[in-house]
Amino acid sequence: MAQRRKQFDDIVVAPRRRQYSKFAQSEDIYWGDLGVGFRWNLRCVPKTHLLQSLGPEDLEGDNPALMQLVSDTAHNQLLSGLPPASSVQMLGSATESHVFLNAIRTPPEGHRPGDVVRSIFAPEALRNDPRQLPSKSDFSVPQADLEQRGRQLAVLLQAAERVARQVDADPATLSREPNDDALLNRIAELVSQTYGDLFTAEAPPVNLAPGDKQMLGISLNSAAQWVGGRLGALVDGAKAVAAKIADEPARAATLLAMQGLREQVSGKGLRFFGDVLVYLYQGYDGPIARRVCDGIRTAAGIATANEEPLVVITHSFGSIIFYDALTSGKVPDIRVALWASAGAQTSLFSEMGLYHSSDPNLPTQVHPVLGRPAQVAKWINFYDAADILSYLHEPVFGASPEVGDIEVREGANASTAHGHYFLTPSFYERVAAEIPDHI
Repeated sequence: MAQRRKQFDDIVVAPRRRQYSKFAQSEDIYWGDLGVGFRWNLRCVPKTHLLQSLGPEDLEGDNPALMQLVSDTAHNQLLSGLPPASSVQMLGSATESHVFLNAIRTPPEGHRPGDVVRSIFAPEALRNDPRQLPSKSDFSVPQADLEQRGRQLAVLLQAAERVARQVDADPATLSREPNDDALLNRIAELVSQTYGDLFTAEAPPVNLAPGDKQMLGISLNSAAQWVGGRLGALVDGAKAVAAKIADEPARAATLLAMQGLREQVSGKGLRFFGDVLVYLYQGYDGPIARRVCDGIRTAAGIATANEEPLVVITHSFGSIIFYDALTSGKVPDIRVALWASAGAQTSLFSEMGLYHSSDPNLPTQVHPVLGRPAQVAKWINFYDAADILSYLHEPVFGASPEVGDIEVREGANASTAHGHYFLTPSFYERVAAEIPDHI
């Protein structure tokens, strides 16, 4: 949450303060505590061993995005006539490997040169880094420290994306390196340097006392060490797996698919569907709906008082709750300048007729267009084909300048795509670009 808030502040809010002096984020409308709870901690779910015949049972320490990139690159080499044994041999030594270099020089279909950088810094690996996050049983870490880590993660992701775009624009930034080992060292150097630039830009070292200068140096040095450590851990783990599957791209895809399937049918998927059942059981006027409507009214009141646009960001089932509130007449007086939904099922629930305002007599053969809610001036919907909980909105609500689907392609996989939107700087940039200049 802290890194998401930091990215919104940096990319969406701060640039608009020149136009709207009080433009700011409202408090998150959190309703999860009113959602589903599992009294036996999902002990009823049987354990599966489907992956035992495919490879390592525990893949949580690996980087699926980097694995997929290596697999796609190896597949390209195979199509070019390179024997399978050679592709494995290329991964055997860090000083002799050229797999990542090849992914920059001749990116596989669907990839960009900078995707090597993006894959190394895949958000799911950073987010679950046990060396940075406290264990579940460690409640001694102060909240301020956790929020600081989140803000640092946001800056690091922005730094990695800047380097990736530099490589997209000029692959020679990295392609001149002699081997993968030198390439990875150069990536660490570039990202660390960019992180330092962003760090000092946020808090310019003007007239710092000697002790403050020392602390700044320690912070920058720690950042550089952390970046280098993450690169080493992620790349070593990916190479270990890639060495086994580089000559079997189909097997690599199976591994990734099985990992995603296992994740989706476990706690995350069950919690999502449990929240749906709780919300539908409570009804559109239940505790969850009331809390969301109260939060919307508060944010709308602040926006009106400050004469600034109301921008609403919803994720997943939150989009359904918001749409239900808009179309049921519970918040008739608010005016939304921009609604951005991400990983949403709003259209699916319309197809199933599960909203309070759904018309049971709507013809099913004509495929009518519902349009956007009357209180919303513009609605954009982010979806990712890898996110099985995201759906297109244009077929149901109509494609127009005021309603549009935006495809996200940032290297997420089936197990991470649903939460990936808020870890990608390009998401915030698109939201910022869609905010109207005038209310």
